[in-house]
Formats: sequence, C-alpha cells, structure tokens
Amino acid sequence: MIGDLFLRVRALFLRRRIEADLDDEIQFHIEMQTRKNLQTGMDTAEARRRADFEFGRAAAVREECRDERRINLAETLLQDIRYALRGFRRAPLFALTVVATIGLGLGVNTAVFTIFNAYILRRFAVSDAYSLYQLNWLNRAGRGHGFTWRQYQELRTNARHFPIFTPRVRCRYA
Repeated sequence: MIGDLFLRVRALFLRRRIEADLDDEIQFHIEMQTRKNLQTGMDTAEARRRADFEFGRAAAVREECRDERRINLAETLLQDIRYALRGFRRAPLFALTVVATIGLGLGVNTAVFTIFNAYILRRFAVSDAYSLYQLNWLNRAGRGHGFTWRQYQELRTNARHFPIFTPRVRCRYA
C-alpha cells in the first residue's frame, strides 16, 4: 500500500524520468522478442517487424501503462492549476476581481446559512419542548392579552390570597 503510494507520487513529480524508464522498458521487450525471433531462424528485418507486431503498438502500450498508474486526476488537476496561474499572471486585475467575488459570495452564503441554521433549523435548547406554554387572559371587551414572566410570577404568588378569584387562563403550546 505505502509502496504503491510512493510509486504514484514518484510518477507524479518525476514525470520525465518515469517516461524515459517506460520507453526503455518497451524497447527492452521489443529487443528481447527480436532476439527470440532471430533464434528461430528469421532474418534481422523480419525478426524486428515480427517483434513489433507481437508486442503491439508502442503508443497504445504507453497509454495503458500511464492509465495503470492511476494519477490522471492529479495530473489533470496540476495542469489546470498551472493554466489558471498563467491566466492570473496575464490579467491580474481580472483574477483579483474573480477571487474577491468568489470570496464575498462564500462569505455571504456562510453568514446567511449560519443565521438560518440558528433560528430556523435548530430546536430550542430545552430538554422538553412540549412543556413550554403561553398564558393569555381576556378582558371584558374580549381582547386577549399575554402575561409577562413577572406578571405570571405575581399572579402565582398572590392567587392564594384570593380564593374566590380564580383566573381563567387559557393555555396553549407555544
């Protein structure tokens, strides 16, 4: 696993050397096949032609070997980064405008989502949310009024002094 990773990183950063090694290996295999063909009694030109035919197209073999390295994504990413940096050097004002626009957009998006998450998506920081109630009372005109916490505390402490008066309190979930 680590050896495989080492070979891939090596292929990524030492591309020319790896390509030269690949060319040498392909040439070695073709020469070995040519020697085998010469031993069977073929002449030199026919042995070389036959070795090339049996080995296959060298360009296709090279591509197959490159695909086996499985670093195409990293190579493409590095090429894209180099291309972007060349473009930024050619038009620095445009590059600065693009970077600032993307940064501003990401910042606004993060701020809006943070606010939305805090007020809409998250539940109340209460262990039992269904234990929350809202108390209202109606005056003689039929209009409803809510209690403040202080009014509720006063009503609760003073209600025992007025046994005849029991406030008509309508409770509903908040």
